[in-house]
Amino acid sequence: MKLILKTKTPVHIGTGQRYGPSEFFAVGGTVNRVSSEQMYRALPEARKDAFFMEIELNGERFNLDRFLLPGEREGIARYGLRNRYGVAVHGIREVRECIKTGFDEPYLPGSSIKGAIRTALLWDVARNDPEFIEAIRRDLSTGDRRMKERIGKGYENQIFSTKCGRNGRPDRDPKYDLLKFLQVSDAHAVQASKGLKQILRLDGIETMSLGTRGFTRKPFLTHAETVIGEYECEITLSPAIQGALRRRDLDRLSDRLGVLGITAHDLDDLAAAEEKVVAHIKKAMRRFVDAALTKERALVERGNDPDCRKGLEMIEAEHQKTDMFRIGFGVGTIYQTLFNLVEERDPDLALEIVTEQRLGKYRRALSGGRLELPYPKTLEFTLNHSPMGWVRW
Repeated sequence: MKLILKTKTPVHIGTGQRYGPSEFFAVGGTVNRVSSEQMYRALPEARKDAFFMEIELNGERFNLDRFLLPGEREGIARYGLRNRYGVAVHGIREVRECIKTGFDEPYLPGSSIKGAIRTALLWDVARNDPEFIEAIRRDLSTGDRRMKERIGKGYENQIFSTKCGRNGRPDRDPKYDLLKFLQVSDAHAVQASKGLKQILRLDGIETMSLGTRGFTRKPFLTHAETVIGEYECEITLSPAIQGALRRRDLDRLSDRLGVLGITAHDLDDLAAAEEKVVAHIKKAMRRFVDAALTKERALVERGNDPDCRKGLEMIEAEHQKTDMFRIGFGVGTIYQTLFNLVEERDPDLALEIVTEQRLGKYRRALSGGRLELPYPKTLEFTLNHSPMGWVRW
């Protein structure tokens, strides 16, 4: 099934790469990522020597914007970032690069979209599962308690594994994961008569941290390439799922299909089953977003920041009108999602986890040796007070 995705707020899905002032220059309201090869060819010989000398002398402090002379900026940019909200370019130490094709065209990876779907489906099962809390306790008793990312991994495997292992427990091998049968394509920008429906931007991102007196802004900005646009992707069921039902080793598959909102009988008509799966995913995602916005609303109210409140209200209003999901930078992990359920269902266990794991990057208020809830206590907003990563579908 083909879907049109439209970003409602800036999305950043990173490559893990960062670049500094030696790789960009500004012209008006655009920050240009330089092509080193084109720049080297364009510079006169004397300026090439000066270029290498400046890099040798200044290292990471080298600033290309200050080095280039009038007339040396033409034809050397790989791509441009629209600096619509006036990010102070001279103060940037590094920019987080967003994922792109080999032709420098940004896109939304299918793996990121699928990750958002996975989180919502897992949450939707866990919220009504009477065994959920006990499963988390088992994770804590058998896993590495020092690794917060392991919280809930056993439960996640229990929900998605399609094969029973030798010990009678769900097999942990990823090749037996239920979502192997759910195919999500990369989402590429829609082509219009005037070009791609996509804008590549430079955004400054503020981290708001909840303290005893409300939100405080962290004394730094995260600078990132972000995208706004309209994208097309496809969500399909792999035809292999029909044959997989007959495999003796995938003895949990038929039972696990309910996670996708279908039964084995539904797979007699793969196209119809696909429609049911997408409809089920959207309903689960809507319930998940309801809960996520309720959580963020509570943090924003305690934070008492009018700008943050305004940004959140924009998303809440959009959520009332349409279906959305969230991806990329500023979005919590699966363990944080499950932790929020633990916090609701068993506050004592949540306190135990937060205290023992010392969750949070900064020192937290202690009371009787225990760290206070809720966790996490930070939210990210752009400089124009927009939350990150919201996409309509």
